[in-house]
This record gives sequence, C-alpha cells and structure tokens, in this order.
Amino acid sequence: LQDCGFLTQLIQQHRGKLPAGAIEICSAELVRYIPLKRCTMRHQLKVNGTVKGTVYSKMLTRKKSAKAIFKTMRSLWRSPICRSGKIVVPKPLCFDERMNVLFVRGLRGVRLYDQRAKIDLDALSAEIGTALAGIHQCKIESLATRKNGLQDLLRIRSAKHELNVFGWLFESLQKGIEGL
Repeated sequence: LQDCGFLTQLIQQHRGKLPAGAIEICSAELVRYIPLKRCTMRHQLKVNGTVKGTVYSKMLTRKKSAKAIFKTMRSLWRSPICRSGKIVVPKPLCFDERMNVLFVRGLRGVRLYDQRAKIDLDALSAEIGTALAGIHQCKIESLATRKNGLQDLLRIRSAKHELNVFGWLFESLQKGIEGL
C-alpha cells in the first residue's frame, strides 16, 4: 500500500467507480497498522494532474472481507439518512478482492477531537442518537442477501436453549457423581 505506482495501477482497474480522467495516487501515509489484522493508509488522489482530495485504503487479513465491508459502507452511503446529510459516511470508491483492500474517499472538515472545547455534549448526544436511529433503518445489502437468516437465528436460539438444558443436566450429574 506504500507503492504509489502499484496503487495507481490497482485503482485504475476499477475505473467505472472513480472520477473520469487520468487517475494517480501520489502519496502514501500510514494512518494505522494493527499487525495481522489491518492496515489503513491515507493517499492524495490526482485526477489529470490536479490533487482532487484524499483517499483512504484499508487492507484486511483474509478473516475479514473487504468486499463485505465495502458493500455495507455502500449501503449506508446510499441510505436516505446519509443522502439527506444528517450523517456523513465516507464514500466507498472500490475494493480489490485479490488484495482484500478497499478504498474510500476522505471526508472534508475538521476533526471532532480538535473541536472538543466547543462541543455541547447534550446536543451532540441527541444528534448521535438520531443518527444511530437512522442507521438502524438502513437496509444493509450484505445482510439482506442472506438466504437463511431467520432459520439461522432460530437454530442459534435452539442451540442456546439446548446448551442451557444440557448445562443444567451436566451440573446435576457432576454433583451426583461427586456425592458418590
């Protein structure tokens, strides 16, 4: 993710989802690295030689799917609450399944941390609650495509019940054996 030439080639393979023009990744800055889990990088994106903004890349291990995260982010980004501007989610640009990396557009504005002295915590908490309620109303593409979601939940519930029953039975047998 630090090789700008390689990233430029990688991101150009997903041209249909990116701005028109000659695209180039011209910088790579490490944001966060968690060994054996994920790596997040910040990049400057040039289109036709002009810097057009910031792009973030996130490479994941094979245990997490960049494709699934990309689809979830895309569902959120397309949701009515995001489209209305009430909450802001970085625009998902593309993902590469082979590298298990996703790219999102950077957000503009100031960091909340930098504004902490000016924050009305009560008002902010109410806004966050409203935003979360809006997110809960979003139809998440990757969740909606599960064919047996309800059946899976029922099997989990049944297994939990059986575990409780057999756990109690096991404890009773163990006490009985100890009493011998």
